[in-house]
Amino acid sequence: VLIKAIAKLHNSKFHLFIVGDGVQERELKREAVKLGIRSQIHFMGFRKDVNELVSASDLFLFASLQEGLPVAVMEAMACGKPIIASRIRGNIDLIDEGKGGVLVEPRDVEGFTNAINYCLEKRKDWKLMANYNVSKIKHYSVDCIVEQMSEIYRSLF
Repeated sequence: VLIKAIAKLHNSKFHLFIVGDGVQERELKREAVKLGIRSQIHFMGFRKDVNELVSASDLFLFASLQEGLPVAVMEAMACGKPIIASRIRGNIDLIDEGKGGVLVEPRDVEGFTNAINYCLEKRKDWKLMANYNVSKIKHYSVDCIVEQMSEIYRSLF
């Protein structure tokens, strides 16, 4: 979905970095070649420096079809990145539309393309989105979760 969305951007300056490895890598590389954007798609493989890669990026794109509580999105929020993600359980709990990013229907190539263009046009608002995400994700810190769990246990006794 993201590779097709990048092709629809018609913006040779926009690059997508895909972190991780898996059985679909060959197929994804073929798709990038077929769409004529192979030079814009970078397959990074398994990495231990994901936070550094996210910190060096402008946007965080996440086109997952199913999640519980997406740690990758949480990490990108903590790095202060605007998020473009699929509108699925987990993501909708984390991303406040228009404040911390944009939610798109899963598999909606046109929707992801439009969301990327929207964020590129709103570049002046990235700092606001970044600050919003950093602030919001603090509610999911270990200290906050421990305190919330403690309150639940105290209320039972």
